[in-house]
Amino acid sequence: IINSLSLYLQENNSLYTMDDACNDVFYNYFGRRVSKYLPVVVSEEKFHEISIEKKYFSERFNCVWVGRLDNQFKNPILHHLLFDLSIYSRDNRKEIIFDIVGDGPGQDSTKKIAKKIKNIKINFLGEIRGETLINTIRAHDVGFAMGTSALEIAACGTPTVLLDASYGVVPK
Repeated sequence: IINSLSLYLQENNSLYTMDDACNDVFYNYFGRRVSKYLPVVVSEEKFHEISIEKKYFSERFNCVWVGRLDNQFKNPILHHLLFDLSIYSRDNRKEIIFDIVGDGPGQDSTKKIAKKIKNIKINFLGEIRGETLINTIRAHDVGFAMGTSALEIAACGTPTVLLDASYGVVPK
């Protein structure tokens, strides 16, 4: 497979990669860089049913994470976010519900972190797709995600916080 892919690259050089991180992984495995980037889009029809309405937040603040729990570059920022929201909840006496949509090899480490946090309620909803995902996102006051998941949240009309990647513990 590697020889076939290498030959294909030499002859056609039309492979695409999503971003520099994917390009680095590709280079590590195949020793080649890809020069074209694949645009990541959310289909236009997802935006048609958004109705913009002003929300007044109650005593409870409903947050959602949408994305893989990868135990690599996504989990550290998610864990940092959970600790920061816990401090905010404590200092401002604000009830926060944090729903996590997604799963992956980092789920166990995130559950361990969640057990340490007492000021916010953290729910693991697992993988959700389609209309159920859209309705889940729309039921929240704010969404947190990286990459395409952030686009999906924004397409639902929910305010979105785009989080940075980190391969290690995020400093305070």
